[in-house]
Amino acid sequence: NYGQKQGIKSNSIYGLSIDDKNNLLIGTNGGLLMLSNENKLVAFNKLNGIENEVIYCSKQTHQGIFFGSYGGGLYWLKNNNELANISVKDGLCDQSVLSLTIDDKNNLYCATAKGISIIDYTSHALKISNYSTNEGFINDDFNANAIALYKDKLVLGCHDYLIKADLSEFKTGSNEIPFLTDVELGEHSIKTL
Repeated sequence: NYGQKQGIKSNSIYGLSIDDKNNLLIGTNGGLLMLSNENKLVAFNKLNGIENEVIYCSKQTHQGIFFGSYGGGLYWLKNNNELANISVKDGLCDQSVLSLTIDDKNNLYCATAKGISIIDYTSHALKISNYSTNEGFINDDFNANAIALYKDKLVLGCHDYLIKADLSEFKTGSNEIPFLTDVELGEHSIKTL
């Protein structure tokens, strides 16, 4: 068990994931914590430049660790330990990043409180595309840690709905309307075609 005696200073844990070194990444209301195999706890918080310490989610990529915050945008701990912040100023659709997933082309999908931002972070300049109710989503206020890739569909949880969108219709670098395959409300599935 881990608590305040072991270095977890926060009283809320919002998200858990594993990085490529098998470290446990812990999103808390006091920043991102990394618990190593040797039980060493490392904190990323205001002391490291994290302005908003409420961390909902994290995702390991080949270029570092991304983690989403409530109101502080998306943080990127690069492999060289440089910390970057991606915000609405950079094109993110909202400052609250609630869920993250990545596809096999290394596009990062960020579910926010105002829609989806898809980020191609592999080039020298970030390419960010945003999708919301303006582009055909029935709802764009997504829940924390409620995103997944399933059978070539982006699946999102939001209030009252489970949304599935066809990934082949998403175009990074543009805001073309994604093709929604169906929406589920309670026990009922509503086919869009």
